[in-house]
Amino acid sequence: MMLIDLMGIEFDLIHGDVKELTYEQQNVVTFCRNWLNNTAGFEVKTSGSTGVPKNIFISRQQALASVSMTQSALKLQPGWHSLVCLDTETIAGKMMLIRSLEIGMHLHIVSPVSNPFKQLNTDTNIDFVAMVPLQVSQILADGDLQKLNGAKVILVGGAAVSSDLEKQIEAITCRVYQTYGMTETVSHIAIRLINTIKKQPVYKKLKNIGIKKDSRHCLCIKGTVTNNEWLVTNDVVQLLPYGYFQLMGRIDNVVNSGGVKIQLEEIEQIIANYFFRQKNANRFFLSSLPHATLGSQVILIIEGDEWSKEKQQQLLQSLQQLCPKYQSPKLIFFVTNFLETKSQKIDRVATRRLINMNDEF
Repeated sequence: MMLIDLMGIEFDLIHGDVKELTYEQQNVVTFCRNWLNNTAGFEVKTSGSTGVPKNIFISRQQALASVSMTQSALKLQPGWHSLVCLDTETIAGKMMLIRSLEIGMHLHIVSPVSNPFKQLNTDTNIDFVAMVPLQVSQILADGDLQKLNGAKVILVGGAAVSSDLEKQIEAITCRVYQTYGMTETVSHIAIRLINTIKKQPVYKKLKNIGIKKDSRHCLCIKGTVTNNEWLVTNDVVQLLPYGYFQLMGRIDNVVNSGGVKIQLEEIEQIIANYFFRQKNANRFFLSSLPHATLGSQVILIIEGDEWSKEKQQQLLQSLQQLCPKYQSPKLIFFVTNFLETKSQKIDRVATRRLINMNDEF
């Protein structure tokens, strides 16, 4: 008998009858049972981090190598209570299930909602959980800090952690790590401690992972999780000693404006810090537009209702003072609600199309 907490019900993973379960619950149980029956692997869809989204096969050897690296890095222990609150159709959700089964942790599985703690019994204590930034933000906004403090290790991934959220995370007393990885690397291959007095400004690769840069300065990754083949990413990095690296941004987010190469993520961080100081909670991202003389110019896209011309001009002037020369955004556009990917990242390409539909350049 192997009892798990399956979305609010106690269920015997080995012998339980799936007939009364929902479709979502049945899928989780089927995956777990297949894994316990030594399945050779599973198929999962990539998010497009290294190219066009596609279905790939993850072998059991790859998944077990990922589990081993994570357990070693985070000191995960048998008997801990793990919370699976991510979409179990994604690599992040599947690997949380596999880690729990392989390490021998007590499984608590809930739907991937904004505040997963609301689906748990009040007396349930969680030791280990992986969440997207939106979930951490919502839990903190709901005043449930003590529930986060009750954990031993929290992983945050799937999307960038804003400077505002990172400052809020400093109030959490347990270890909180931002992760770096993708479907093709079978979840994370590097982590960054983002709270406590030992917080780190850069990522540290996990053991048995090889890293290097290609001619574009993009990160290449090799290990059992990649079938010992070099995986070429589109993430621009600065390699540092002892397995550390700094993530600079995506190569496809580099804009050449008047001969100046601009890494949009670097400018976004400046804007994020400015918004935080101004207590501005609007989500945003940078993109570019063709320009007759510059080739391209940087634009700022903000979620929400359109601001007054005066407020927009004030922001542009302030950013011109804060950003490196020639790298500040030149125009601002507004979208009422950003479109998101299945993993709750801002879908920049789809959201950018909304602007094209509503504005003439």
